[in-house]
Amino acid sequence: MGQPTRHHRSVLAPQTRRSFLRRAGFAGGAALSLVGLAGCSDDGGSSVRVSRAPGSSAAQFVHGVASGDPLTDRVMLWSRVTPAIEGDISVNWFLSESPDMRNVLRSGTVITGAARDYTVKVDATGLAANTTYYYCFETATERSPVGRTKTLPTSGVERLRIAVLSCSNYPFGFFNVYGRVAERADLDLVLHLGDYIYEYPGRGVSEAENPDEYGDGRPLGRAPEPPYEIVSLDDYRTRHACYKTDVDLQELHRQHPMIWDHPISSAAIRV
Repeated sequence: MGQPTRHHRSVLAPQTRRSFLRRAGFAGGAALSLVGLAGCSDDGGSSVRVSRAPGSSAAQFVHGVASGDPLTDRVMLWSRVTPAIEGDISVNWFLSESPDMRNVLRSGTVITGAARDYTVKVDATGLAANTTYYYCFETATERSPVGRTKTLPTSGVERLRIAVLSCSNYPFGFFNVYGRVAERADLDLVLHLGDYIYEYPGRGVSEAENPDEYGDGRPLGRAPEPPYEIVSLDDYRTRHACYKTDVDLQELHRQHPMIWDHPISSAAIRV
């Protein structure tokens, strides 16, 4: 990854760590509520509205930001860009110890494109142990939400607080627990035991293919995309993008690093 030569100046208002969390419920919720409207089908209809294709969304970072797999000296940073047109796109990333991103400690540039489904994944290294960091991504025209992450402590710590989650089925209901975990400022990380997404079919298939135990999200506006059982790489990308339109899931990832025991169903090994 190259290093941007231009001086990075934050367009965000000055914030402290405390105000970052306090404002998240308002600023973050207001911004992300629009994402939910642009996500999976809210009327159970047949049109796919998961914003994956270039030009399908006016905003570029509609799937939020995330961090995970923290170690004592590094952490993975993630986002996805929805470009205006097809083709490779350059994405800058920045990492700071302050939520206003004024003092950038690490930065770089990633080129992403259709082969990677326009995702960006950065291994941010050379970090201090047991330290909170803030990060964001930026294209030529737009900046992502600012995420918060934390490295693992070294041995001998007195306390390590972990939130444990599992089995998240999009059509079964809303991810309210994700939202409550996102509000916790005293967590070191989130451990998701799986399944993070499910491969099961949704609406649009026969009753035999989609028995009640798989859930019918149409009354809630949470019919998963694609509606059939996912088996291909493109299927999995679409289903993952569908889940990522959930506002509470986005806020959970924005606030805390996550470790996955197994992120998705075991059927993915066939892809």
